[in-house]
Amino acid sequence: MAKVNEKVKDKVNQKISEPRKYKILMYNDEVTTMDFVVHLLMHVFNKNKTVAYELMMTIHQKGSALVGVYSYDVAQTKMQQAKEMIAHSGFPLVIKCLIDK
Repeated sequence: MAKVNEKVKDKVNQKISEPRKYKILMYNDEVTTMDFVVHLLMHVFNKNKTVAYELMMTIHQKGSALVGVYSYDVAQTKMQQAKEMIAHSGFPLVIKCLIDK
C-alpha cells in the first residue's frame, strides 16, 4: 500500500451571532378594558399582577408599552395566543411584533 500524505485543514471561519430578538408592543385604545389588558399580560406574557398592572397603566398613559422581547418562535407563539384572546374578547386591542435592532 502506498503512503498517502494528506494534510487536512479543518479550519472553519464561522461567525456565530446571537439570534435576532423580537419586541412585542401593545397599544392603547379607548374601548379595551384595563382588566382585559392585565388579564392578557398575566396569562400570555407571564407577568405577575403588579407588573401587568404597571404595564397596563403605561399603555394607558403613554399610548403604548413594550411587553416583552423574545426569540422568533416564542414571539410568534405569544402573538398568536394574544391575537386569539383579543379576537375572542371582541376588543380592538392592537399588538405588534417588531425586530429588535
